Amino acid sequence: MEATRPSEPDVGRRSMQLPPLNLEAIPSLRHSVWLRLLLGHRVLNGVAVGFGLAVLSVLVFLVAGPVVAASASVGMLTLSIGDQVSPARGKLRQIAPLLWLAAPMTAAVQFAHLAPDHVDLLLGIIVAVGGFIGMLGTAWGLRGGPLGFALLLAIVFAMSTPPPDDWRTALAHVAWFQVGAFLFAAWAVFSAHVLNLRFRSQALADAINELAVMLRQQGARLAATGDRRENQLRALLGEQAALADKLQTARDLVLDQPATPAELRLTGMLIAAIRLREQALACELELDMQPARGGTPPTLAQAQALESLWGDFSAHLDRVCWSLFTGGQLPPRLAESLLARTAEAHRAVPPTLRGAVDAMGAEMQSLLRLAEHGGDEPRLALAEQARDWPRFRTSMRWPIAPLKRAMSGHSPVLRYALRVTIALLVGYTIGLHLPWAAHPQWILLTIAVVMRTNVAQTLERRNARLIGTLIGCVLVTALLSLNPSVPVQFLVLAIGAGIAHGFAQVRYLVAATAATVLALIQGHLLHTAGEFALFERLADTLIGTALAWAFSYVLPAWERRQLPALLKRLRKAQLQHAQVALGSTELSTANADWRLARREVHDSLAAIAIAAQRARAEPRAVQPPLDLLERVQLRSYRLLAQLGGLRTWREQPRALPDAQAQPLLAAHLARISAALDNAAVPAATATPVEARTETISPHEEAAQLHQRLRDAADEAAALGADLAAAQAWELARAQERQR
Repeated sequence: MEATRPSEPDVGRRSMQLPPLNLEAIPSLRHSVWLRLLLGHRVLNGVAVGFGLAVLSVLVFLVAGPVVAASASVGMLTLSIGDQVSPARGKLRQIAPLLWLAAPMTAAVQFAHLAPDHVDLLLGIIVAVGGFIGMLGTAWGLRGGPLGFALLLAIVFAMSTPPPDDWRTALAHVAWFQVGAFLFAAWAVFSAHVLNLRFRSQALADAINELAVMLRQQGARLAATGDRRENQLRALLGEQAALADKLQTARDLVLDQPATPAELRLTGMLIAAIRLREQALACELELDMQPARGGTPPTLAQAQALESLWGDFSAHLDRVCWSLFTGGQLPPRLAESLLARTAEAHRAVPPTLRGAVDAMGAEMQSLLRLAEHGGDEPRLALAEQARDWPRFRTSMRWPIAPLKRAMSGHSPVLRYALRVTIALLVGYTIGLHLPWAAHPQWILLTIAVVMRTNVAQTLERRNARLIGTLIGCVLVTALLSLNPSVPVQFLVLAIGAGIAHGFAQVRYLVAATAATVLALIQGHLLHTAGEFALFERLADTLIGTALAWAFSYVLPAWERRQLPALLKRLRKAQLQHAQVALGSTELSTANADWRLARREVHDSLAAIAIAAQRARAEPRAVQPPLDLLERVQLRSYRLLAQLGGLRTWREQPRALPDAQAQPLLAAHLARISAALDNAAVPAATATPVEARTETISPHEEAAQLHQRLRDAADEAAALGADLAAAQAWELARAQERQR
């Protein structure tokens, strides 16, 4: 990213600038998927974690010796699991639960060893209780998952330590464990502030890269027909879900109280990217709507002109993404060259698409100007919106309400926690009765990392875990044959932790390999691993993987069981969006409410798309009606675009007086609300389900507005009918199960 001017007084207040990576001379690198992954915020977070572990563990080793350093390193490692990318101000709140919950778990294991006659029973109880409590962390979504795994990891590593001689030795180990946890907590807060601006840039680069991918897919769909068009549409729906996730990550980081010119520049770029996503969707849907309106479909030349323009937009977004990743400069006059290209496409596309093409071009121009010039251009415009920014970010608090909701018998969180607990108990029991040296903790660790909340992710991790364990065991065997010193082992431990941390959500095979190295070296440092046997560890991994796979079908939370809640959320989001788009609210003060409502619709649709993708890995007998869910998504995007166009029309100068427009808006809002609530308006089944939009001119006549409002109401009726059909399907299945 372009460095800000040294004369600015607040540049260094929040974070350090990293030197740019001048790789523009090799254009092919811009398209390297691996290089983009390596330059991403998750890998940088892993590097920061690994570096912190290396420095702190070696420092403790030099000050207090190997025994203390081994205990402290376990605390550091446990806390590092919760150190995910987050705003710097919320870092301590993010890792706080581990500071208070991990040490009691470690203490429980240590004191269980003081009762040798009952140690196996006591450890089994601790594994069950700790595993259940930890897996309940998924009640808080993705950010709660690492905390639950970290608690179980604390138990696993505590089981790997030598049994204490007395209660004083046990307390000493727990105390040093907690010291290590506090040391790493301080490092996590410090590194988050140092890398604050870098994390913002990388998160925005990830989102822009995903936006470029979406535009390419939209362009590829223009010339597709038949089954290929349906496959392209399914891929586009999945891409919309991925983009929604990346944009929310960027919001969480970039919108966290931007103050310096560089931070405000990133904020302006993010807003432009979000608006470009909306305009791109509107443009594609406007194109698809032409046959439904009775208009002439675009000619091949017109479609190719639009596809070429989207390709150019994608290429420019690639350059912006690359400049954010590397800190390099964009080519000069990039915005000016795109302006001429947009004007050329404006003349080539059908007249009905020119407004949408111009709107896309305007947002691209805004994004490129901010990326090229930087400085403080967006400061004044963004200052007015600052009071609404916290509403767009994910809360870093840990409210009790999600945990209360998770205690329902049908809750997927509770069912997941129960089946993991059962699998852990079975794995622990098997580990105690194996014919070779007992290492039940290795089986427990495999179950914890392989068994996910759904079958699709469990199957994805199953093979990667086995291959990663094999590679990791070979690497550790080769390393220990060289008799490395203790500091070297600590460094290898830190490197393994950093790689596992950085690649866990990027390339799990790499993470599994590094995690194997990490676990074996940690066990060696704790003086309990001894000369481990390669085939025994592989056998333990195979047993753990098999158990995780098998127990994924115990108390399953099939995706179809989440269908009623997902559809209810979507219905509520569409109702809220309709109210804000057409309701009698003050437009100037309700802009943030409208954008929040649109974001909730996008997030609801992303949740349905992800559920549908995961359901394809489930047994066919329990799959939800996937075609119906696709139709719900298509109609939802169509209604979202139609209402968005009406809202945009209300904000623009127009010839139609408010006195004539308001009755029309109110009447059709009531019809849309009734249709979404009860599916009372019958859908026109003869109309093909194709995505479309309404981009309304500022000077539209009342008759045209009336027609577009009727179109939106009819679309809402069709969507309401599909929502009712989907809910009726699940209700029928539930009644069938009861019989």
